[in-house]
Amino acid sequence: MNAATLEEACSILKDIDFSSKLSNERAGYVLLALAGLKGEESWDQATDNAIRIHDIIDIINGSVFNKTYKENSRESVRKGTVAPLVAAGLVMKNPGMDDSPTNSGKTCYALTDEMLKLLRAFGTDRYNRELIRVRSVAADRADGLVPNRRVAKSHIVLPSGMTQAVTKKGQGVIISAIIEEFLPRYAPESEVLFISDAEGDIYLDRCQDALLPTALKAAIESAEKTVGSPCKPDVIAWQPSTSWLFVCEACFSGGEIDEARKKMIGCMLRDLTPEIVYVTCFRDRGSLRKWIGELAWETEAWCMSDPDHLIHLDGSRFLGPYPDDIEITALSYDGMECLS
Repeated sequence: MNAATLEEACSILKDIDFSSKLSNERAGYVLLALAGLKGEESWDQATDNAIRIHDIIDIINGSVFNKTYKENSRESVRKGTVAPLVAAGLVMKNPGMDDSPTNSGKTCYALTDEMLKLLRAFGTDRYNRELIRVRSVAADRADGLVPNRRVAKSHIVLPSGMTQAVTKKGQGVIISAIIEEFLPRYAPESEVLFISDAEGDIYLDRCQDALLPTALKAAIESAEKTVGSPCKPDVIAWQPSTSWLFVCEACFSGGEIDEARKKMIGCMLRDLTPEIVYVTCFRDRGSLRKWIGELAWETEAWCMSDPDHLIHLDGSRFLGPYPDDIEITALSYDGMECLS
C-alpha cells in the first residue's frame, strides 16, 4: 500500500463527520502522529502507542512533514485538536494508567481500538464497516451515553448496518468476530436476533419474520426458568434465504457445543420453524485443539484467527441443519433437566 498522506488523514476525519476545524491540516498531522505514521508507513501499519503532546509536535516538526509548531503551541494542539478527539471517544488519555494532571508532562494519548481499526482499514472493503463503528462511538459520546474514560464496551456492526455495544473482555471478542466475520462469510444477509452479553442478554427484533424474535425470546426465557444458562448460546442469527437458524457459541474458557448441549439447545428451540446450524467458535487453532474432542458431530467449528476456513464434524451435509429424528423426553445436563 502507498504511504499515508495528510490529505487522506483529513479525509478520514471528514468521513467521521467532524467539522472543518477538526479535519483541518493540524488535525490531519496530529492523527498521523498518533498513528505512528511519519511519512513512509501505510495506513495498515498504524499503531496505538501512547505519546505525549510534546512527542506529537516533535513528529510534526520532523524531517518528513517539515512543519514548524513551536513548543508554546502545545496547549493549542491539546485543546484545539487532541481534546475533542478524546471527547469523541477516538483517542484515549493516559491509557492503562491513573490520570495525570492535564498539564503534566507525563500525560499521554493513544488511539482507541475503534479508531485504530478504521485507520488500518483505509483503502480496503472493511473501511465502511469500521466507519459505521467509529461514528457510533462518537455519537454515543456526544449524547453522553458513555463516560469519556476508556470503557469495556465494543461497538460491533450488525449485518443490517446498525451498531450494538457488547462487552469487550473475554468471549466478547469472539462474539464480535462471529457477527462481523463469520456471519457475512457463511450466513450472508442473516439477521442477528440474540446476543448473550456479559452484562445482560440482548434481543434484537429487526427481522423479516415478525413473529420469530418474540418466539425466540419466549423459548430462551422459558428454558432459563426450567434448565438454566447452559441452554443459552452466545449468538443466534436467522438467514431468511434458507430459513436456517445459526446457533453460535463463543468458546473462550468453555461452553463448547458438545452432544449434551446440542440436544439441550435443540430442545429449547424445538417449537421454532427454522432448522438449526450449530457452530462453536474459537479465538485460534490452539483453543480449537483443546476442545475439538468435545464437539458434537454434525456441527461446525470456526476460528476467528482463520476466518476463511470452516471445519465440519462429519455428517452428510456441510454447513447445514440436520432434521431432529430423536425423540427427546428428558435430558439431563449437570444435574438440570430439560423436559420436552
